[in-house]
Amino acid sequence: MTGDEDLIGTWEGGTLRVFMPLGHETVEIENLAREYTPIGDGWAIRADRPFPLPSGIPGVTLLYDLRDGRLACVAVRSDDGGPAIGAGLLRRLEPLILAKGRVLFASHVVRLVVRDGVVGGELPFARPSAGRFVNFAEPNADVTEEAKKREPPKGRPGRPPLSDARLDRVAELYREARLQGISMAERCGKEKEFRGYSHATIRNWVRRARKREKLPPVDRSTPDPPTTKED
Repeated sequence: MTGDEDLIGTWEGGTLRVFMPLGHETVEIENLAREYTPIGDGWAIRADRPFPLPSGIPGVTLLYDLRDGRLACVAVRSDDGGPAIGAGLLRRLEPLILAKGRVLFASHVVRLVVRDGVVGGELPFARPSAGRFVNFAEPNADVTEEAKKREPPKGRPGRPPLSDARLDRVAELYREARLQGISMAERCGKEKEFRGYSHATIRNWVRRARKREKLPPVDRSTPDPPTTKED
């Protein structure tokens, strides 16, 4: 471990000077100096947590904080005049939580660096080719293009796209259904967040999981578990 790496690895939090890459140089942004807390490997997050963030749905606020050392949405708040929080609203919020978390990461997290022998923070403004995080508010064409690649895929109007996390869970339930010799509908019915969906929707989940390579291609020599007992 180098001297700089040792300084960063033993830093336990405190006030950081904040820098921003500008061309081939780095400039200090004095008005951004504030208290930070270590997060992940070589990063730090602002200490004035938790962070409220508008969800994009009128009257709904997302609350982000650290969980197991990671930035995560920890609460959904419906403000005065906002909608009731239910399963439908949470499904609409699923892709927004991921997208808003990326924006929050860009504005509240810095990469730890050493300047003049002291640990500081560098904003995640960088060109994608530099192999560092991208600030999604940066208007440069290369960064904007990279941001588009990282946005959740767009689904049909009014229907939120299926996240990787949800399809991972679908694949897990599918494998369990095969092992147990039961239908996917029966297995999904045992999980609160998967109850009440039509058989067509469940079949579509399985197809989407295969398309994103969460499940292997169909093996015609081994039949899939039926969606229903009658299939």
